Amino acid sequence: MSTKRAFWLATSFSLGILTTIAAIGLITGLLGRMLGDIGSYGNYIVAIIFFVIGFHLLEIIPLPFLGKFNQPVFRKKGLLA
Repeated sequence: MSTKRAFWLATSFSLGILTTIAAIGLITGLLGRMLGDIGSYGNYIVAIIFFVIGFHLLEIIPLPFLGKFNQPVFRKKGLLA
């Protein structure tokens, strides 16, 4: 792989990560403002949802209904693959 191609792949990856983190931060900030308005019971419900999803991502508990969304097999390579 040439240095130029490696540079552009690394740059596109970095910009993608930066954009994703910025979007998540914006959404979290906006929802965080709204979560304060749902009361203490709402906060507990949201915390339980976050823990369940976290345990699922750690493969501690299975959530079978999420298995219906299988990822497609990607065959392309490169900048926009």
